[in-house]
Amino acid sequence: MRRLLILLLVAILVASAAAWLADHEGRLVIDWLGYRIETSFAVLVLVLSLVFLTGIGITRLVIFLWRDLPFSPKKRAERRTARGYEALNRAIVALAAGDRREARKLTRKAAALLPPQPLTHVIAAEAAKLAEDHEAVHRHYEALAADDKAAFLGLRGLIAEARAEGRWDEARRHARRAAALRPKSAWAQKTLLELDVRAADWEAALVSLEAARKAGAFDEETARRHRAALLYCRAVEADLAGDGARALDLAQKALALRPGFTPAALLAARHLIAAGKKKAAERVLRRAWDAVPHPALVAPYLALEPNETGHARYKRIESLVARRREHVESRIALAEAALAAKRFDVAQEILRSGPLEEDERLPRLRLRLAEAEGDEQAIRRWRDAAARARAHAAWVCAGCGAERALWTAVCPACGRFDSHVWSTSAAPPRGAVGAPAEPLALFAGGAGGEAGAKP
Repeated sequence: MRRLLILLLVAILVASAAAWLADHEGRLVIDWLGYRIETSFAVLVLVLSLVFLTGIGITRLVIFLWRDLPFSPKKRAERRTARGYEALNRAIVALAAGDRREARKLTRKAAALLPPQPLTHVIAAEAAKLAEDHEAVHRHYEALAADDKAAFLGLRGLIAEARAEGRWDEARRHARRAAALRPKSAWAQKTLLELDVRAADWEAALVSLEAARKAGAFDEETARRHRAALLYCRAVEADLAGDGARALDLAQKALALRPGFTPAALLAARHLIAAGKKKAAERVLRRAWDAVPHPALVAPYLALEPNETGHARYKRIESLVARRREHVESRIALAEAALAAKRFDVAQEILRSGPLEEDERLPRLRLRLAEAEGDEQAIRRWRDAAARARAHAAWVCAGCGAERALWTAVCPACGRFDSHVWSTSAAPPRGAVGAPAEPLALFAGGAGGEAGAKP
């Protein structure tokens, strides 16, 4: 409707101008080079209008011939681009089918037809992977990394390539650049953290962990857990270097974040005992037990008073487990203390309780009780049961299920960081701790549940 009104308005203006010129013809004389032209002003306007319209028509014709005809440069470029994209699409299909020869041929064709662009390098790199042409793969990823618009994509490929070939320093260097390019990328920050951990650069790993948390790679609870593990690794490093004060400080910081972290509690308690602070060491061990009861805490706790009687030791164990008395580890610690104190009636009562019914360690304790009481029938029964039972009490990787007697910062089997959890079940569940989507061949340090073990 608006366009119709504009056309009507233009027609009215043109008609008004023509009427006005008809009423005011005027007289125009042109005398030039011996030629004399006499006409009206209206005729001159008409001639000039025709010349102008003719010029526009010729210009449009030239543009049409140059740009819109099938043989024009623009059309030729469009056809070339279309062929390039068709080759690229067919190369993707060939890649999906695993036809490496066809994929590489079509990729080369696409690269020749299309202007330089990231997608061509991506497909070419994938085709080169199928052909196991590692040099070509690297070349295409390098080209992507040199492109400001596709640098992150190229770096991601270079990181994967370097990790697959064990070039860890190179992978870490690329990961640092990728993280700087995309600070909000959870993948980049998490990858940098994994590579910092592999390099045992705990300071850098702590910085990377915070960046990964801000990028959303970890929730608050997981980030706190990992930070405690990294602080413990620094504590072990300080301990091995002979800096006991720093080792104690770092272990206590780890415990502040993760109160039930048994390795840190053992390390802190050892240094507190060495400094003559038995009461402080006892508090550390008690808090660790209250958070997560663990059998490794019992020995150092009893060692605080080495000259106690069996009865006094039982009372001290009672005090230790008071807040977690029904926990299976508490019941086992109480039963062992009662057996050591020769309080067989108490041990009998403890061993009848519910939490121990399905524990694989029960037959061993029952056998000890039967031997202490001299019950031959019970001894034969529980000896057979103990032989059949396979007590499962170990640090288990939540990613791959690998077991270790001592806690370790990185799983030697699958390379996951901080994935070990204490388990007493016969079939430990997997996946209890978040693990990276891609297993890393991280260093297989020997960190264990004993204080001072190497991370």
